[in-house]
Amino acid sequence: MLERGIEALPAEIERGIEALPAEIERLRLETLAGNEVGRRFYEARGFERDGSSTFEIGTETYPTAIYVRDL
Repeated sequence: MLERGIEALPAEIERGIEALPAEIERLRLETLAGNEVGRRFYEARGFERDGSSTFEIGTETYPTAIYVRDL
């Protein structure tokens, strides 16, 4: 749980990753392609761009960036 505010988010994410079962070998996530802050955040934590997709919200379609990180 994020108890110390947004500044604690990177450490909270790393703790969550460390707590994953050993059989988890790779993480995959999507963020909106236009979310430059989010993309830099994930890249700074070892995630690499691995493709793109789209995500529908209501009647709108948005491009996404797919990121992966080997554990």
